[in-house]
Amino acid sequence: MYELEFYLLVLIRVTCFIFVAPFFSMTNTPARVKITVGVFLSYLIYENSSGEQRRQALLLYGVQLIVNLLWSVFFFVFDWYLFSFFWLIALWVLIFRMIKEFYDISKIAAYINIPYLIWVTFAGYLNLGIWWLNR
Repeated sequence: MYELEFYLLVLIRVTCFIFVAPFFSMTNTPARVKITVGVFLSYLIYENSSGEQRRQALLLYGVQLIVNLLWSVFFFVFDWYLFSFFWLIALWVLIFRMIKEFYDISKIAAYINIPYLIWVTFAGYLNLGIWWLNR
């Protein structure tokens, strides 16, 4: 199992780079790559855990996805820049908690999300800068 996890880790790290790199626009990043990463994470957590631990990890994963989606609405649709920044801080905390939860279940699932956490950190910096320039 560890050899499989190692090769999957390399594959997923390359895929995550495509997923979070700021110079890829939504139209250039294939949706199937994003969906595959999400399905793969869910599968790793589902297969390597059971009971309450599985439920907690998958619930946290789903909640952070919804919070991420709502950030886009707050920032791009409503132009609530300062509110979006604080919303992004909440998202960052959720992602951090999710990584900690995933680490107990599957180290690969945790490592895959580190680039995501870094990207959200950078997005927070940009978000705050946009609020500062538009206040």
